[in-house]
Amino acid sequence: MKCKCGRILSDYRAKQCKNCYNSERTIDKKTIAEVKSKSDHPAYSHNEIRKRVRRQNKIKSCELCGYDKHVEVCHIKPIADFPDTALVSEVNDISNIKILCPNCHWEFDNLN
Repeated sequence: MKCKCGRILSDYRAKQCKNCYNSERTIDKKTIAEVKSKSDHPAYSHNEIRKRVRRQNKIKSCELCGYDKHVEVCHIKPIADFPDTALVSEVNDISNIKILCPNCHWEFDNLN
């Protein structure tokens, strides 16, 4: 049996190949409206964003104070400020992300 992309399926029970399955599951290609409708808020992919930022920029500590025990993903432009038609990849773009400790994250969100 073949997948919609034309690849032969290795398992007779499979409905699509691994590449098609993974490309449909990736949250980055969905709009904010699609993600909200499935109750998977873009913020829930923070672990993946944190891993990607750390790999690309080698950031292992807070960008403001240097604390390295626990860091969080902070959006420079808040998710709520994006239209529902925006892609999650746009919201979670490296240029819109800061890695901050919980204290600096709170200050960034509440005092700016």
